Amino acid sequence: MLQFELTADDYVAANDLNTRWTRARWLRVVLMSVALIGLAIWKVPHDPQRALVMVGLYLSALTVLLLAYRYAYLPWRARHVFAQTKALQRPYTWDWNDDQLNYKTDLATGIVPWTNLGTWRENESLFALYASPIAFFLLPKRAFADDAAIEAFRATLRKKVAAVPPPEASF
Repeated sequence: MLQFELTADDYVAANDLNTRWTRARWLRVVLMSVALIGLAIWKVPHDPQRALVMVGLYLSALTVLLLAYRYAYLPWRARHVFAQTKALQRPYTWDWNDDQLNYKTDLATGIVPWTNLGTWRENESLFALYASPIAFFLLPKRAFADDAAIEAFRATLRKKVAAVPPPEASF
């Protein structure tokens, strides 16, 4: 059984985990960049240097915007949502068995069958259990008794949650 209260830092870490790029997303970005370079060279065949400068400026601007979005806006937004969502700030109790996870707060109780979870992710501070690509349950690792309990839960997740690709996060 786990008992914990989520913090704003937990919620920021979960949103960071949710927005991490997958290999598929990186591959799409690389392919789009190569296509952009090819298009620029094709459209400006007599001045390839100018075409590459244009592409470089475009890619640089896009990189700056994506970095600002991910490392400035998203953490700010996650903290703002956490502050507004009182349900996230309540004490939680979670336990599980072979069929389901159970949670309880002072206002609600719920059951999450293992079959309702599509995938899971973890980082150094928490587990995120996904019911859909944008809806997830958070279990901070600090709530576990020790590293053995974390490893046991990880093994349970590997066994119980269907092996599907992690959710694609929007950017």
